[in-house]
Amino acid sequence: MLVMTRQKIFLLSVLLFFLSQITLAQDSIQRFSLKEAQDFAIKNSPSVRSSQIDISIAKKKIWETTAIGLPQVKATVNYQQMLDIPTQMMPDFISPAMLGTMLTDGLFPSGLNKQMAAAMLQKANENPRTFPVQFGTKHNASWDITVSQLIFNGAYIIGLQASRTFAEFSEQALKKSETDVKHSVTKAYYLVLIAKENKRVLDSSYAVIDKISKEIEQMNKQGFVEITDLEQMKINAANVQNARFMMERQIEVAEKLLKFQMGIELEKQIELTESLNDVIAQGNLEPLTANGLDLKSNIDYQIMETQEKLNYLNFQRERTTLLPSVVAFGTYKKSGMSNEFGQLFDNKWYPTTVIGISLEIPIFSSWQKRSRIQQAKLEVEKVKIMKERIAEGLNLDLEQSKNEYSSALDKYNTFKENLVLAEKIYKRSLTKYKEGVGSSLELTQTQSQFLSTQGNYFAALLELLNAKIKIDKLLNR
Repeated sequence: MLVMTRQKIFLLSVLLFFLSQITLAQDSIQRFSLKEAQDFAIKNSPSVRSSQIDISIAKKKIWETTAIGLPQVKATVNYQQMLDIPTQMMPDFISPAMLGTMLTDGLFPSGLNKQMAAAMLQKANENPRTFPVQFGTKHNASWDITVSQLIFNGAYIIGLQASRTFAEFSEQALKKSETDVKHSVTKAYYLVLIAKENKRVLDSSYAVIDKISKEIEQMNKQGFVEITDLEQMKINAANVQNARFMMERQIEVAEKLLKFQMGIELEKQIELTESLNDVIAQGNLEPLTANGLDLKSNIDYQIMETQEKLNYLNFQRERTTLLPSVVAFGTYKKSGMSNEFGQLFDNKWYPTTVIGISLEIPIFSSWQKRSRIQQAKLEVEKVKIMKERIAEGLNLDLEQSKNEYSSALDKYNTFKENLVLAEKIYKRSLTKYKEGVGSSLELTQTQSQFLSTQGNYFAALLELLNAKIKIDKLLNR
């Protein structure tokens, strides 16, 4: 009894362990509806995160530009040690002055008389001598603090407007990134659903063909059917099996594409909670009504309008370079000097205080500024042409997209009807074959027709959904 109890406890422990692992594996699977997948991608997509960083940079740029017009304070500390004090050659003005004083006042030292002094003075004037003199001290230090305030600068005023417009441009770029990611995720989501639905139909077809193949094999052993029919049915089963394997690989690729678009690690498992029937029911796949394009709501056109504003502000900034710039400033400075470093901070420090206004007036720049202004004006004209071109292109793109959608809708409806007919023909042929009144060749042909029509149907459905996505994007829906 004790041995049996231990065995039961061991088996129960193993069972609980495997159940816990299955639960953990299930919990690790992330499940998404289409809306949840779009929201997840908007939060985690690298392109969206990059655009969000650009907005933060633009906000910092606004403050950087604003700070240019606010008071600026800076301090400077300097220390110099003169290893060799600069030397200057000075003219000998002392000797002529002393000799002149002697001649004027008649004060002569012993051994020197008036005639000798006059001769020496004449010689000094005819051949002036120089002597070396050193100016400065070995140790010099100073500190100062300067305050400046911009009073007027045209480029600064325009720069403030441009920085705010650039922030608007960054926000629009974020909106475009979110829109692009949203529609990319939608396309990938649809692709996975269609591939899985195609795989489900192939699985169902393979189950039927495999069952019939096994039945025919038994009948062949009993001599009721020919070996040719058996071989033909095995070929049919192998073809469907190959199609199933190919679809499995397509599903794997489509899921990786979806995870890539959403910003999920490719190794993680995901599960889609919506079915293809849900998408078809919610997609409103009906003929289009006459909807025109509202350019003001189109993000590409909005970005171009903002670019036009930026170019115009740049033109205005270049024009302001012809205006004067005024800056007020004030500086307080103290300097200390000594031949001994130890006495540098004990000696007296001498202050200097300066306040003033700087007025910079542009007068002539050899037409350099004029050329820059003309270039900026041409850039404004250029972006206007581009904006008109984009407007025309968007309207043309909408018309083409409507035509593509209408063609895709017609193709979808045709293949949808064909699929119903092909399935009926295939089932009728299958029934006839089971009853012994149909041939394996007929069954093979109807099966191939059914699978081909099924592939065409799913391809037409994907084309229709993608065309709908493109129109929704153009109409900002």
